[in-house]
Amino acid sequence: MVSSETGKRYVVEEFKFIPAFSTIEAEGLGAMADDIIAYSEAGNTLSWNWFKFPDGVVNEFGANMQAYIGGEKDKEEFLQSLQDSWNSLKKE
Repeated sequence: MVSSETGKRYVVEEFKFIPAFSTIEAEGLGAMADDIIAYSEAGNTLSWNWFKFPDGVVNEFGANMQAYIGGEKDKEEFLQSLQDSWNSLKKE
C-alpha cells in the first residue's frame, strides 16, 4: 500500500492520513496537518518508547493490570508489580 502510487494516493487523498513514510508526500491535508508535520520535523516530538521496553514486559504488564482491575491487587501492589516485572526483564 505504501509503495504503489495508488496506495500512496489513498493514504493522503482518501484516508486523509499524515503519512508515516518519507516516500509519501503529504500535500493538501490542511493547516492542522501542516502544523503537525512542521512540529514533528522540528524535532519537538518523542519517540514511541515501547520499542525500548524489555522483551516480554508488556505481557507481564497486562497480567498485572488484569489482577488490579479484578481486585486481586491494590494500587501499591499493582505499581510494585509493574516495577518488579521491569526489573526482572531489563537487560543490564
